[in-house]
Amino acid sequence: MVLGPPGAEAGPDANARYLDGLERELAAWDARLARACRLPRKLSRAERVEQRKRILVSRVRHRNIARRLAEMRDASLDRFGELRPGLQLLWKMFTSGIEKAES
Repeated sequence: MVLGPPGAEAGPDANARYLDGLERELAAWDARLARACRLPRKLSRAERVEQRKRILVSRVRHRNIARRLAEMRDASLDRFGELRPGLQLLWKMFTSGIEKAES
């Protein structure tokens, strides 16, 4: 993630900036996901199936992150802090999944 998570004392403005940054970054990852969908012809059938599975999982994680970001926008400061660790885990899984799909 580009921006570090705001602390509990940061307040709603810092939380909004944090979410804005993550949404911009998610859009950039969207482009990488689209590129990963273009499968090289040199892959065997089994490799293509595995690649498609990784891409499908990444798309599901992308939707989950988008939902979590929307939920965090409406959350109270306390709830924001509770949701943040789950978002960070989802983000890490999402980005590593796309990196694997790109390789």
